[in-house]
Amino acid sequence: MTRQAALAWLLTPLVAVFGTLLGVLALFYGQARLVPRLAGGVEQVCGTVDCGLGVGVLLVLFGFLAVCLAMTAGCVVALRCREDQDNRRAVWRGAWVAGWCLVAYAALSVIAWWPKV
Repeated sequence: MTRQAALAWLLTPLVAVFGTLLGVLALFYGQARLVPRLAGGVEQVCGTVDCGLGVGVLLVLFGFLAVCLAMTAGCVVALRCREDQDNRRAVWRGAWVAGWCLVAYAALSVIAWWPKV
């Protein structure tokens, strides 16, 4: 394996993990500030303040799972395309993996914030 092929192989999981990590942090802090304000307080979303704490724990757990999923999927995609030595395509593959992991995190966060009755 040449040096360029090794670099291209590593770029996909690195971009996937760091892209997902930055996206999860942005979504987490954005939701933590925005959702309670839009709903009129945590009590309007959950009913109690303790429920808001539970939502925060769930969002942290879902974020961890999204980053783990990005690492796994990034390595699988990189292994499947290890013969491709183009660094630009490797970065795009990592961004594609990060994007889908962020979509999954956003869907899980909607479930976490869903009003509890």
